[in-house]
Amino acid sequence: MNKKLKTNNFLSKKCYNAILNIKNFAMKKYLLLLLILFITLYNSILCESSLKLEKRVYTKSELDSLVALLKGANDNKKIDILIELTYGNLLNKSVALKYFKEGYDLATKNSDEQKKAQLLLEKGKTFDKNKEHSKGIEQFIAALKIFKKLEDKKGIGTSYNFIGQAYYNKNDQVKAVEYYLYSLDILRSIDDKEGIAICANDLGIVNYFLGNYDVSLKYYIEALSIKEKLNKINSLAISYNNISLVYFALKNYDESLKFLFKASELNSNIKDFDGISAILSNIANIYVEKGNTQLAYEFSLKAIQESRTRNNNVILANSYYNLGKLFLYNDEYITSKKYLKLALAIYDSLNSPQGISQALNRLAKVSMLENNYKDAVVFLEQSLAIAKKHHFRERIKECFIDLSTCFKQFGDYKQSLDYLNEYISISDSLMNNDKNRQLLALQIAYETEKKSKEIELLKSEQENDKTVRIALIIIIIFIIFFVFVLFYSYTRKKIANKVLSEKNEKINLQKEELQEANLTKDKFFSIIAHDLKSPFQGILGFSNYLIDNLDTLSKVDIKSYIKLLNEQVQGLYGLIENLLDWSRVQNKGMKINFENIKIATLVNDVVKVFDNQARKKNIKITINASEEYFVLADKNMLFSIFQNLISNSLKFTHIDGYINIYAKSTIGNKIEVTIEDDGVGISDENKEKLFKNETLFSNRGTADEKGTGLGLIITKEFVEKNNGTIRIESEENKGTKFIICFPSI
Repeated sequence: MNKKLKTNNFLSKKCYNAILNIKNFAMKKYLLLLLILFITLYNSILCESSLKLEKRVYTKSELDSLVALLKGANDNKKIDILIELTYGNLLNKSVALKYFKEGYDLATKNSDEQKKAQLLLEKGKTFDKNKEHSKGIEQFIAALKIFKKLEDKKGIGTSYNFIGQAYYNKNDQVKAVEYYLYSLDILRSIDDKEGIAICANDLGIVNYFLGNYDVSLKYYIEALSIKEKLNKINSLAISYNNISLVYFALKNYDESLKFLFKASELNSNIKDFDGISAILSNIANIYVEKGNTQLAYEFSLKAIQESRTRNNNVILANSYYNLGKLFLYNDEYITSKKYLKLALAIYDSLNSPQGISQALNRLAKVSMLENNYKDAVVFLEQSLAIAKKHHFRERIKECFIDLSTCFKQFGDYKQSLDYLNEYISISDSLMNNDKNRQLLALQIAYETEKKSKEIELLKSEQENDKTVRIALIIIIIFIIFFVFVLFYSYTRKKIANKVLSEKNEKINLQKEELQEANLTKDKFFSIIAHDLKSPFQGILGFSNYLIDNLDTLSKVDIKSYIKLLNEQVQGLYGLIENLLDWSRVQNKGMKINFENIKIATLVNDVVKVFDNQARKKNIKITINASEEYFVLADKNMLFSIFQNLISNSLKFTHIDGYINIYAKSTIGNKIEVTIEDDGVGISDENKEKLFKNETLFSNRGTADEKGTGLGLIITKEFVEKNNGTIRIESEENKGTKFIICFPSI
């Protein structure tokens, strides 16, 4: 392709110089225009035939020009033109398939596998655009197989992206994310900036509709950063608009407006009127939420006028919906219903689940304010069914609380309570995401503070006494804080269970299950409280001794006691960290972000954490895992899984022992990893106790190490949440094998 372009440039220069030598000005001008037209058409054929995730839309005259170029073209160029003609007629299925067949037959005749794969992609797009998504996926997979055979990473990444788009159009968001991640991983490996930007933007879109706003914002900003570097003016406005929608969902209206005005300025410069009408609608929506009635009304009317002029039904529906909300907030229920029903009719014609669900939800709110709870329930049940199908978590939450209110008005307290419980459950899940972020920030602050204190200690031995006191105070404050958070969460849960139990006295089965769950947790926390007491006594003893005898102790003694105290704190911190992980898992507040992870790299990172511990017992750790082994899992959870298992092996392996970690591919496209040691082993009786909350089985290690058994319980739950399995093979005095298996890409 590059050679052809160079040849074309050389010929163009010769023609240009020859034309300049013509003395007749009119003839010279005419020939220069013909040369420019020829170069433009020729380069469009060469450049546009290359594999791209995004292509420009052809006009009818451009398609006619391509058809004209078919005559007299050689086979190779003819296939390129037929690829473009297939793409250019996506919405005219019969014509597109005719050009596809002609191109595919010619590529087959010439044994051109690359062009066959490109044609299959265009055929897949044709089916997908015409709402035959399953057929489109079949064609994309056929193209993917060819690209894999050719080892064409660009083609593989592009195919994965189109499969993801087809699943997204099919409203299968989970599958869409899976294939978008495959695509992003491949395109990153070849540093395809444009492809990465498109994939990141696609992941931003699907995570936005799934309610994962933090993840969505991360991908949108990544896409925006690349577009700004590549100066992609035409798509920058789309990124600004997308980011504004995420900030709107997070209720950060000022940031949302900032990005909308950026998008508006860009769209005005490039005269993208459809984009302008969309932005007007979004600005109106923000002013509705901010309570600025006058500006909300003005921008809504402008958006309606623009969308009607451009025949853009999506924006028209959104604008009607904004007006419906506006009049609802102003207690004008009849006018509100009128606009909401107009919006619902258009959303229904567009088959937009998000729009239909939100319009139904707002109509329900109007009916509730009119005391028409019967109609409200009909609207809410329809909205809830759509929201559940498409995983709209915030919408599900709204429907639950509104349905609880409606059934309370009917006097059906059982049904009302059921919906209230559902609302509390999903609210806790969403709230735990915020708690996780706060805990992570605290952990980072703690590690930073700890590091700075170590540096201070090395810089100035004269301030040793002061540094020790400060470090002790900080450690104790953080320990108390974490324990408080843990027991506050447990107490809150227990109170909620008690209230729930009192209100559900008539539902015997539910009551029994709740009591059984509480007994298990009481026993669990009783064991934990006992295990927390011992290290706290040690810490308090050491700290009191240091405070009372600081002036008489030598620096060597102080350092020795600080080291012992640090070991106690590290052990306690590990226990609390496991407790917090267990608590989040039990409350379903731990969000899982699946990605493709190289097993060899992750295991090496975990083993480095245990270098000192392994050296103390002179235990040799070997790793045997192919660089080609990838698994689809949450990186943080996977790290915790291997950390707990390797820590367990080190604990029960004798001095001068060994630990072998090896991986292999298994049937069903899975990767199996084994952590094997030659330690003390486990009896058959004790194997049954390892993964049960109610027992928390633990023995002392070969160097008298202590534990609670909580790490293995968390490991099992993390493995299962990542679609994996775990099993144990062990004999007493012969060692132990932990075997875990995860899906591969």
